[in-house]
Amino acid sequence: MKNEQIILYLFLLLMFKVYPKNIVLLTLPKSGTNLVLKLLKQLSGKNELLNVNSLIPLNIESLDKNIHWGHEWIFGLDPRGKLEPTSEKIELLKKLEVKLILLVRDPRQHIITLLKTINKPINDFNLNWAIVNFPEVLYESTGTYAFLQYQDINSIYKNYLRWKKEYPFVYITFFEKLVGPKGSGSYKVQIDEIKKISKFLDIEIDDLEINKIAEDLFGDTPTFREGKISSWKKYYSNISKTCFKNFSGNLLSILGYETSNDW
Repeated sequence: MKNEQIILYLFLLLMFKVYPKNIVLLTLPKSGTNLVLKLLKQLSGKNELLNVNSLIPLNIESLDKNIHWGHEWIFGLDPRGKLEPTSEKIELLKKLEVKLILLVRDPRQHIITLLKTINKPINDFNLNWAIVNFPEVLYESTGTYAFLQYQDINSIYKNYLRWKKEYPFVYITFFEKLVGPKGSGSYKVQIDEIKKISKFLDIEIDDLEINKIAEDLFGDTPTFREGKISSWKKYYSNISKTCFKNFSGNLLSILGYETSNDW
């Protein structure tokens, strides 16, 4: 094939790529938001990543075919707003053909990251405090009062996951699946997850592009710290493990991180 034909072929591929009307990424604070934003930007070719934290549901119609993200949007501006989906939000998102991506991170590692964010030393006392008072830790890291209406780590995660049950266009991705070998994860799992996300978003992408995205994905984001998926193990004593188990119940099994409470 001549160079001119190759260029024309690539141009036509680009012209006829199909992108979702809108992408919204919903995350809990400090769970790897910027990693997924970087992925979405590379997958879609869109440079504009708009923070929707300041939007109330009635203003979401200004999305207009961009990638949007936020923590507080799921509450709206009302400090009594709900983490879980409401009928008003669901209907608006359906009307706008929005595809949602929810990000999940191992809660044990999530707690470590939150403590570092609010500059508390990682020791048994602070770990146990954060486990017992998880909504307060989220509040301290973001200033979002709405987290305080929830009782514990279970109520936060389970209400967040209700989006998957109640809105038809949701994909749940996991921080651990996307970090790849540079974050002590698996290259194969990383590649497979990128492929699944691109398929969910109706974005056609070849293996060469996926490999390049995977190679560049880890690190180099505004709030990047360590990015390792199991560094929590060096912080949790038997005391903290027991505290976590007592307050989280079967949360780790629900999320798929453990098959039992014997870890």
